[in-house]
Amino acid sequence: MYTHQKFAQICLILFIPATTQANDLIGSQSHKASFPEAFATGNISPTWGEGGLVVQTLSSVMEGTVRSQSALVIFDRNGAKSQTGPIWIEGASKVRLNSVAINSKRQILTGGHAIAADGNTIGFMMLTDITGKPKLNIAMSPYVPEKVCFSADGSLWALVSLIDMDGTGRGKDYPLLRQYSADGKLIRAILPRSKFTMELPPAVSNSGGGEVLMQSNRNTLGVFFGHSNLWVEIDSTGQISEWTVKPLPFQGEDGKPKGFTKDVNAAAFLDSGSLYVGLSDAWLSGIYKLDKTNQRWVPVTGAEGRRRDNAIALQGKEGNQLVFSSEKLGPELRWGTVE
Repeated sequence: MYTHQKFAQICLILFIPATTQANDLIGSQSHKASFPEAFATGNISPTWGEGGLVVQTLSSVMEGTVRSQSALVIFDRNGAKSQTGPIWIEGASKVRLNSVAINSKRQILTGGHAIAADGNTIGFMMLTDITGKPKLNIAMSPYVPEKVCFSADGSLWALVSLIDMDGTGRGKDYPLLRQYSADGKLIRAILPRSKFTMELPPAVSNSGGGEVLMQSNRNTLGVFFGHSNLWVEIDSTGQISEWTVKPLPFQGEDGKPKGFTKDVNAAAFLDSGSLYVGLSDAWLSGIYKLDKTNQRWVPVTGAEGRRRDNAIALQGKEGNQLVFSSEKLGPELRWGTVE
């Protein structure tokens, strides 16, 4: 059952910024730590979760043939490092991780696909401990998890695409979100693919711009579909609420309007229920809060859109605190409260 707040779409018109701003992020810092190795060149972009900073590195191992595999490096909030073994599926020749999450118990959830010896694609979601030892492996075929997420109740969420080796699945309807219990049993499959008009699943298509981000807070799962500017929340009963957000205009280097940004590249869904996102375009970057009543982005004081070399970048959240970085700060993360 959907609770949908409609709004009048804005086109290429002058945007008037919201006069009410979120509290000053810079003046509320409570913690900071340095992560030089995590932000080193050659690593896949680090992912912050409630249990630490996760960095994915690529390596290959010779066992008769070269196997491509992924290893994870974990840093706690103070920068202390630990490393998992390779995330691997028995019998595979290659494993690709699409998404990684870590919870406050320092458990790691990965989602992706493996290529079997016969060439078939195998979708999977795997739960491991901090060393990488598997605790649960959920076979997902014919689906591939594009995003994975822990829920506070111990359940596991995956936003999936359909494996379509021969092209027969094009346009086929299926639920995009799948929730599993802590022991791997399917609880529900919701949010039909047919809700979206794009040809490709939103999870894997950048057509029209925009990332797909998924995160949970204490009670609710949230998903942002950047190409549709759509924020969706699913409560513990499976009820869905949604908000279509007015996109922010952006300016070129000359200060003149150039269009609307859809590049939401990070999310922080706080335990309070507030959503903060990192927004950027070719020239500016900043942190904004979702005003659900007016369905628009409100700039966070001290972290509003700035040139990239002086911007504040959202990395994630911890409870009701934002975790952020800045090019000026170097490989450092900081924690701050804005409400």
